[in-house]
Amino acid sequence: MSEQRQIPTSMLITQAATVVAAACGLALLILPMLLHNHHLVGVEEAFSLINHPENTHPLGGVSRVGLLVGSGNHCDFFVGQVRSTTEDWESVAMHYHTLGRKFAFDLAVSKFEDGVLQVERDAIRPPFDLESLSGWGVEKAPQGEWIYAVYVADPGHAPEHDYRCY
Repeated sequence: MSEQRQIPTSMLITQAATVVAAACGLALLILPMLLHNHHLVGVEEAFSLINHPENTHPLGGVSRVGLLVGSGNHCDFFVGQVRSTTEDWESVAMHYHTLGRKFAFDLAVSKFEDGVLQVERDAIRPPFDLESLSGWGVEKAPQGEWIYAVYVADPGHAPEHDYRCY
Protein backbone atom coordinates (compact mmCIF):
# COMPACT_ATOMS: atom_id res chain seq x y z
CA MET A 1 0.00 0.00 0.00
CA SER A 2 1.39 3.38 -0.98
CA GLU A 3 1.32 6.30 1.33
CA GLN A 4 -0.19 9.54 0.15
CA ARG A 5 1.82 12.55 0.95
CA GLN A 6 -0.20 15.62 1.88
CA ILE A 7 0.86 19.03 0.68
CA PRO A 8 0.70 21.58 3.49
CA THR A 9 -2.25 23.95 3.25
CA SER A 10 0.01 26.99 3.52
CA MET A 11 1.93 25.86 0.41
CA LEU A 12 -1.32 25.43 -1.55
CA ILE A 13 -2.48 28.89 -0.50
CA THR A 14 0.88 30.40 -1.52
CA GLN A 15 0.78 28.71 -4.93
CA ALA A 16 -2.83 29.78 -5.52
CA ALA A 17 -2.02 33.36 -4.53
CA THR A 18 0.95 33.35 -6.91
CA VAL A 19 -1.22 32.16 -9.80
CA VAL A 20 -3.90 34.75 -9.04
CA ALA A 21 -1.31 37.55 -8.76
CA ALA A 22 0.29 36.51 -12.06
CA ALA A 23 -3.11 36.44 -13.78
CA CYS A 24 -3.99 39.90 -12.41
CA GLY A 25 -0.61 41.27 -13.45
CA LEU A 26 -1.03 39.88 -16.94
CA ALA A 27 -4.53 41.33 -17.17
CA LEU A 28 -3.24 44.76 -16.07
CA LEU A 29 -0.60 44.58 -18.80
CA ILE A 30 -2.87 43.36 -21.60
CA LEU A 31 -6.15 45.18 -20.86
CA PRO A 32 -4.90 48.69 -21.73
CA MET A 33 -3.43 47.37 -24.98
CA LEU A 34 -6.73 45.69 -25.89
CA LEU A 35 -8.66 48.90 -25.18
CA HIS A 36 -6.29 50.96 -27.33
CA ASN A 37 -6.40 48.34 -30.11
CA HIS A 38 -10.19 48.54 -29.99
CA HIS A 39 -10.05 52.33 -30.38
CA LEU A 40 -7.62 51.91 -33.30
CA VAL A 41 -10.13 49.63 -35.01
CA GLY A 42 -12.68 52.44 -34.71
CA VAL A 43 -10.27 54.89 -36.36
CA GLU A 44 -9.59 52.31 -39.11
CA GLU A 45 -13.31 51.88 -39.70
CA ALA A 46 -13.81 55.64 -39.95
CA PHE A 47 -10.90 55.86 -42.40
CA SER A 48 -12.34 53.05 -44.51
CA LEU A 49 -15.46 55.17 -45.07
CA ILE A 50 -13.51 57.95 -46.79
CA ASN A 51 -14.68 58.52 -50.33
CA HIS A 52 -11.43 58.95 -52.27
CA PRO A 53 -11.32 60.94 -55.50
CA GLU A 54 -11.93 59.05 -58.70
CA ASN A 55 -8.86 57.97 -60.63
CA THR A 56 -6.78 57.43 -57.47
CA HIS A 57 -5.31 54.07 -56.54
CA PRO A 58 -4.11 52.71 -53.18
CA LEU A 59 -0.44 51.68 -53.03
CA GLY A 60 -0.05 50.92 -49.32
CA GLY A 61 -1.44 51.62 -45.90
CA VAL A 62 -0.43 51.96 -42.26
CA SER A 63 -2.29 51.64 -38.98
CA ARG A 64 -0.56 52.38 -35.65
CA VAL A 65 -1.09 53.06 -31.99
CA GLY A 66 1.51 54.32 -29.50
CA LEU A 67 3.66 57.33 -28.74
CA LEU A 68 3.96 58.24 -32.41
CA VAL A 69 4.66 61.97 -32.48
CA GLY A 70 6.34 64.14 -29.88
CA SER A 71 7.46 63.11 -26.45
CA GLY A 72 5.86 62.49 -23.10
CA ASN A 73 3.20 60.10 -21.93
CA HIS A 74 0.32 59.97 -24.37
CA CYS A 75 -1.19 57.61 -26.91
CA ASP A 76 -1.64 58.52 -30.57
CA PHE A 77 -3.74 56.70 -33.15
CA PHE A 78 -2.79 56.94 -36.82
CA VAL A 79 -4.31 55.38 -39.96
CA GLY A 80 -3.23 56.33 -43.45
CA GLN A 81 -2.86 55.32 -47.03
CA VAL A 82 -0.53 56.19 -49.88
CA ARG A 83 -2.32 56.63 -53.20
CA SER A 84 -1.33 57.43 -56.76
CA THR A 85 -3.14 59.46 -59.38
CA THR A 86 -2.86 61.44 -62.59
CA GLU A 87 -5.27 64.11 -61.34
CA ASP A 88 -3.95 67.55 -60.41
CA TRP A 89 -2.86 68.20 -56.81
CA GLU A 90 -5.28 71.08 -56.24
CA SER A 91 -8.40 69.00 -56.97
CA VAL A 92 -7.16 66.07 -54.87
CA ALA A 93 -6.28 68.36 -51.94
CA MET A 94 -9.61 70.22 -52.18
CA HIS A 95 -11.50 66.92 -52.16
CA TYR A 96 -9.92 65.86 -48.85
CA HIS A 97 -10.03 69.32 -47.28
CA THR A 98 -13.79 69.37 -47.93
CA LEU A 99 -14.15 65.92 -46.36
CA GLY A 100 -12.00 66.92 -43.40
CA ARG A 101 -14.49 69.51 -42.23
CA LYS A 102 -17.07 66.75 -41.70
CA PHE A 103 -14.75 64.02 -40.46
CA ALA A 104 -14.67 62.75 -36.87
CA PHE A 105 -10.84 62.69 -36.65
CA ASP A 106 -8.08 65.01 -37.85
CA LEU A 107 -7.73 64.37 -41.61
CA ALA A 108 -4.74 65.47 -43.68
CA VAL A 109 -3.46 65.01 -47.21
CA SER A 110 0.11 65.66 -48.35
CA LYS A 111 1.94 64.97 -51.57
CA PHE A 112 5.30 63.33 -52.04
CA GLU A 113 8.05 65.15 -53.93
CA ASP A 114 11.23 63.21 -54.67
CA GLY A 115 10.11 60.53 -52.22
CA VAL A 116 9.64 62.96 -49.30
CA LEU A 117 6.23 63.88 -47.86
CA GLN A 118 5.54 67.62 -48.10
CA VAL A 119 3.52 68.31 -44.95
CA GLU A 120 1.84 71.70 -44.70
CA ARG A 121 2.99 73.81 -41.79
CA ASP A 122 -0.30 73.65 -39.85
CA ALA A 123 -1.23 70.08 -40.84
CA ILE A 124 -1.00 67.10 -38.56
CA ARG A 125 2.31 65.31 -38.93
CA PRO A 126 2.61 61.60 -39.51
CA PRO A 127 5.14 59.57 -37.54
CA PHE A 128 8.68 60.49 -38.62
CA ASP A 129 9.36 57.25 -40.51
CA LEU A 130 6.29 57.85 -42.72
CA GLU A 131 7.67 61.06 -44.16
CA SER A 132 9.38 58.98 -46.87
CA LEU A 133 7.90 56.56 -49.38
CA SER A 134 9.97 53.69 -48.02
CA GLY A 135 8.22 54.05 -44.64
CA TRP A 136 4.97 53.15 -46.38
CA GLY A 137 6.57 50.23 -48.22
CA VAL A 138 6.34 51.97 -51.59
CA GLU A 139 9.29 52.33 -53.95
CA LYS A 140 7.98 54.64 -56.66
CA ALA A 141 4.88 55.89 -58.41
CA PRO A 142 3.34 53.94 -61.25
CA GLN A 143 4.31 55.27 -64.69
CA GLY A 144 2.73 58.66 -65.38
CA GLU A 145 1.30 59.11 -61.86
CA TRP A 146 2.30 60.96 -58.71
CA ILE A 147 1.87 59.89 -55.08
CA TYR A 148 0.18 61.42 -52.07
CA ALA A 149 -0.68 60.31 -48.54
CA VAL A 150 -4.05 60.72 -46.90
CA TYR A 151 -4.22 60.01 -43.20
CA VAL A 152 -6.20 60.50 -40.03
CA ALA A 153 -4.92 60.95 -36.52
CA ASP A 154 -6.47 60.88 -33.09
CA PRO A 155 -3.62 62.09 -30.86
CA GLY A 156 -3.08 62.81 -27.21
CA HIS A 157 -5.02 60.09 -25.37
CA ALA A 158 -4.05 58.98 -21.85
CA PRO A 159 -1.53 56.12 -21.96
CA GLU A 160 -3.57 54.02 -19.48
CA HIS A 161 -0.46 51.94 -18.65
CA ASP A 162 -0.06 50.79 -22.27
CA TYR A 163 3.72 50.42 -22.65
CA ARG A 164 3.49 51.51 -26.32
CA CYS A 165 2.45 55.00 -25.18
CA TYR A 166 5.49 55.85 -23.03
